[in-house]
Amino acid sequence: STLLAQRPPACSGPIQLEQAVAARHSADAFGALGAYFARGKQMRCAVWAFAEAVRLAPRSADQHYNLGIALLQSEAPARAAEELRKSVVLDPASARARHALGSALLDAGDFQAADEQLAAAHKLDPRSAAILHKMAQSLVAQKRFSAAVSMLNQAVALEPKDRDHQILLAVAYAGSGMNDQAAGVLRKLIEANPKDAQAHFNLGTIYTQDKRYREAADEYRTTVALDPGNDDARLAAAKALFILGQYGDAAPLVEDFRKRRPDDFEGLYIAGVVARGFGHHEEAEADLLRAAALQPDHYDVQYNLGFVEARLGKYQDARAHLERAKQLNPDSTEVRYQLSGVLRALNQPELARKELQEFEVLKAKSRDENLASTSANNASDLLRKGDANAAVKLYREALQVDSSNAKTYYNLAVALDSLGDQAAEMEALQNAIRIDPGFAAAHNMAGLLDLGSGNLPLAEKEFRAAIALDPQFAEAQSNLGVLLGRAGNARDAEKFFRLAAENRPDYVQAYVNLGLILAEQGRLREAEHELLRATQLDPKNVRALTGLGMTQAKLKRPESIDTFRAVVAEDPRSPEARMNLGIALADLNQPDQALAAFTEAVRLAPSSAATHYNKGRVLRDLHRYESAKPELETAVRLDPNLAHGLYLLALTERQLENPERSVELLRRVVQLEPSNAEAYLLLGQTLQAMHKLPESAAAYQKVLEINPNSSEALYGLLRETAKSDPAKAREYQTRFDGLQTQKRVVEQVNTIGNNALAMAQAKNWQGAVTKIQEALQLCGDCVVRADLEKNLGLIFCQAGDIANGDKHLRMALQAKPGDPDIERALQIIGKNTVNP
Repeated sequence: STLLAQRPPACSGPIQLEQAVAARHSADAFGALGAYFARGKQMRCAVWAFAEAVRLAPRSADQHYNLGIALLQSEAPARAAEELRKSVVLDPASARARHALGSALLDAGDFQAADEQLAAAHKLDPRSAAILHKMAQSLVAQKRFSAAVSMLNQAVALEPKDRDHQILLAVAYAGSGMNDQAAGVLRKLIEANPKDAQAHFNLGTIYTQDKRYREAADEYRTTVALDPGNDDARLAAAKALFILGQYGDAAPLVEDFRKRRPDDFEGLYIAGVVARGFGHHEEAEADLLRAAALQPDHYDVQYNLGFVEARLGKYQDARAHLERAKQLNPDSTEVRYQLSGVLRALNQPELARKELQEFEVLKAKSRDENLASTSANNASDLLRKGDANAAVKLYREALQVDSSNAKTYYNLAVALDSLGDQAAEMEALQNAIRIDPGFAAAHNMAGLLDLGSGNLPLAEKEFRAAIALDPQFAEAQSNLGVLLGRAGNARDAEKFFRLAAENRPDYVQAYVNLGLILAEQGRLREAEHELLRATQLDPKNVRALTGLGMTQAKLKRPESIDTFRAVVAEDPRSPEARMNLGIALADLNQPDQALAAFTEAVRLAPSSAATHYNKGRVLRDLHRYESAKPELETAVRLDPNLAHGLYLLALTERQLENPERSVELLRRVVQLEPSNAEAYLLLGQTLQAMHKLPESAAAYQKVLEINPNSSEALYGLLRETAKSDPAKAREYQTRFDGLQTQKRVVEQVNTIGNNALAMAQAKNWQGAVTKIQEALQLCGDCVVRADLEKNLGLIFCQAGDIANGDKHLRMALQAKPGDPDIERALQIIGKNTVNP
């Protein structure tokens, strides 16, 4: 019999369930018992029962899921994640398992892995408000509030009456600096349920941030009335009332707080300043001394302690605390003023006068800063009106008065940017960063300058600094994505473009960049989706429309024509727009309209090789060779290294029965592109037609060096040697026949492979695996073997057989290095694989 793990004490279920466990000893029986314990919140017992179910059915996704949930509810997120990973591996299409795994990873603090699982869950179940809420929780924890707002608005739309969505939405709005919207959400909640203590507390916090202390105090006091155990609300109400100078109302709240939490620093500090407000200096001193013992480096505590001790005539003690406050905040005018009075009382007139002089200096500095701020504001007005030169002058004047203002340096850099003075702009940005290393916008702008000058390592450093300082800085994330894309790191570029789009759902450029990087990887349908979102946000965005049109053209979608017509409408003077329209029309078999577009492109850009080439190409497609020839000649004259233009001109000359000229042009092509098998083949065919057999044979041999499987080159050599060298001809015939046989095999293999994919689509995993294995056996080392291995690996993964999936995907990757589908699949199973 199978050994059981020891049952924890007091873990007895109903007799019926216990009898089922004893009789059947099955995973289902233990699962039912675990569910009973979970309903009764006996989580230790539930974990034991579900663990037994997993032991009996290690390949059951449901049993691993149940155990994972029990562990999650037992506050064991790391162990929960292990079980839930197994559930996901066994059932990758389970939204609930991915949702739960994301929740466990979030509780464990692994935000990146949590976000990946939650995004996958959302893709599987896009109408789950619970998944959207959990995604937003993760974003809020990462301080990516703008992205959280978008998620929560979707959740609220799905479940308008759910209170938790509304509470978290208000938090996200506030984190995004949208306090009016946050307050609006909370007021609606309170209107629906006036006894919602948390809503009152959160609204009080919003009012405090907006310095609306009277309303804040009211909300906090309402919170305390509804929830007498909420000490945070009690203390917050006292603080708001103290700021309002209402010491009498603050005092009982402070007294209650101190009774409940007598050693709390905040409580002691507020009690001290309230007592000071009443003029109860001895009481204030006692509380502030205790607070200072807890946090000796707190400026306000040291200053207030010095203040009350001066009033008590304890001048030496007062001096010590005020000196400490001065060290903590050297720019404070109030501490200098109070210290000068204490020094006078201690009969230290010189030191007192010195402090008073410093007080006057600081006051003067404050006045200068106000004047500089006025100048800087005037400069900003000028910049908004387009007068950058005058703005620069005013910013520089402001900095002469106040050279420690990082924002003014940043604004100066913005003005200099519009004037194109990059050296001065970088100097201003470096000053801004020197004064305020936490100035994210300055780091981002410096990164853009470095990117423009080609200093990619320094640009990357600045962009990453900006993002570290502000995790929802969409522009910096998009800029970093651009840099990584240029460096060839498409995967990380995609990640940052997605982050930018999440953090700013209305940021068109992020969607455009994301679409372009996806298209670059050949993921055209995904690219089309993102570019469509960009054009929905900004229907007149030329870059978005152009990227969308090009992607649609690659997908052979007729909509590409309308998209490119929209680009032309927005930018009628652009030859590139006309060319793209012409290419789309030509690809969709509308050559006459394509010719009209290319003709207009030539008119707009007569010195462009590309416009003449495309016009010549479409004329040739229309069999108007005489008209095509001068366009192609112009193209290669404008760009002598335009190999595809030379090749097309060679084809045209051949069709115009000018073989010598065609050969001359083809020799130029292969000189420019020594690996161009197509050009060598045409050269061989042309020379063969001219009866220049040794030269044509040499060209055919070059084709076979580049592409040993060229049946056309073999056939050409077969014809040439049929009479002159029968033995050689037989060798070519054998190779030619072998290629023809291989083509027929590949056709059969592709048919079997397509049948396998259809079976996989219907989730007939075993049938699909059998078919692919049959195709592999027939294929041998044929040209599509790597694709078969890839599909077999993906099917094994979908069927939950990760070990075999990983094995075949790695075999495919050896033959197809860099394949994005294989790399993405290996990345996913690498993160999720845990041996069950």
